[in-house]
Amino acid sequence: MNKPSFLQMVKNFSSEIKEYVQQKAPNVTELQYAERVQECDACPHLERDYMRCGLCGCYVEHKAKWQTANCPDNRWNKIVVGEQGKKIEIGGRKNDNSETVDEAQSPNTEN
Repeated sequence: MNKPSFLQMVKNFSSEIKEYVQQKAPNVTELQYAERVQECDACPHLERDYMRCGLCGCYVEHKAKWQTANCPDNRWNKIVVGEQGKKIEIGGRKNDNSETVDEAQSPNTEN
C-alpha cells in the first residue's frame, strides 16, 4: 500500500471518527492502549517524525484510544465495542438519576 495522499488521510480520519462517534465514543482500556501503541512502535509503516500511520495517515496516539478503530495492517487485537474500556457521554450530562440532561435545562420545580 502506498503512502496515502492528504485527501485520502482526511477521508480515512473522517471515516474513523464517524464510527467512533456513532458508537458513543468508546475508548480502550489503558492496557489495550499500551499494547496498541507498542505494536505501532514496532511497525515499519510508522512515520516516527509525526507519529502517524504510514498506511492510513492517522495519528497513532489518538486512533489507538478508540475501540472502534482497527490497524490497517491488522497488528491490533480485535475489540468488540462495549465489552471493555471507558465510555464518555456526548450531548449532555447525566444527573443523579442517570438521566441525560441538557446543560441549559433547569430542573422542574413546583410552585
